[in-house]
Amino acid sequence: MNARHTLSPLLAALTAALALGACGRNDDEMAGRQDAAISRSDQPQTGTAPRSSAAAGAQFAKVVDDASITSMITAELARDEALDPSRIDVDTSMGRVVLRGSAPDAEAKERAKRIAQGVEGVKAVDNYLSVSGQS
Repeated sequence: MNARHTLSPLLAALTAALALGACGRNDDEMAGRQDAAISRSDQPQTGTAPRSSAAAGAQFAKVVDDASITSMITAELARDEALDPSRIDVDTSMGRVVLRGSAPDAEAKERAKRIAQGVEGVKAVDNYLSVSGQS
């Protein structure tokens, strides 16, 4: 029972972080991820050893860190006049960032990658941005 009370604030923090990280993402996709995360946390862990609060907290911290990384990258991309963050999807998983969408030219595409690499906690960046050719 105590583990459930300990997880409630963590679950609330996770939900808030996921909502912040949803900038530029499809609302239906994010809602599905949030629902899945909530339902997994509510289900009993049958056939496995009970999780400690510390282990559960560490798992939520990783998700929160990924959401924070995504939010920071999106904010940094918005500061670049040539890049349109609404045209760039930033996904982060375990510190690995994937950029998808479009950049106006090859130089802006590389700048987006460098911006992502410069954010604390980023371990690798996969840059799948296409060059739109628009000026």
